[in-house]
Amino acid sequence: MIEVLTEADGVRLVETATEHQYYLNDKKIPGCTSIIQGCGISDLSGIPRFILDKKSALGNAVHEYTHWWDENDLDLNDLKPFPDYYNRTLGWTQFREDWNYKPHATEIVLAIRVNGMTFGVKPDSLGTGNFGTNGEPWLATVEKKCTVDIEPAHEIQTAAQALALKADCPIPARIIVQLLPEPDKLGKYYHMQECKEPSDERVFLSALAIETYKRNRKIIR
Repeated sequence: MIEVLTEADGVRLVETATEHQYYLNDKKIPGCTSIIQGCGISDLSGIPRFILDKKSALGNAVHEYTHWWDENDLDLNDLKPFPDYYNRTLGWTQFREDWNYKPHATEIVLAIRVNGMTFGVKPDSLGTGNFGTNGEPWLATVEKKCTVDIEPAHEIQTAAQALALKADCPIPARIIVQLLPEPDKLGKYYHMQECKEPSDERVFLSALAIETYKRNRKIIR
């Protein structure tokens, strides 16, 4: 059984320079990313802090600009002097046009309870695009990435996000949009990858079960 909870149900996310923590009725719950990192699928320990901070700042800015564009609150020409942001934001506009993608919700804070286990997640975008087998509209979670590579952890992340859509679509599309600093051979500033590995959800739920066990046994807090 899957239950999706929103801010109206007491879900909140505290994001500061030192904290990224989800709460449900003021009780801490684990976040999707920390669960994936905790089981070893994603390991950033070997990357210097200053590089992580730089990449995070770029990603946060691009997420913000693409969100403003979705809200019709951004003139793309204003970003032209800043190609790191302009090119990637342009890639998002191309993706939306090419796949007829229509966002329904952007970066909403959710708690998902599945089989009695609860975690927090903030999907980049939930919406509908022409992702069906014959190009028909299909409900999807769309994850934006500014990374050089799409990693297995990113695909697991989309499986966690897609749980929020299963009441309306038993098999939601899981899309990663890699926003590029330079155009590809077709002049596109994005690369789209659909995540189709059915074991991704099982892997995440296994990681969630381990995380929940550790918290219940006070191994971690």
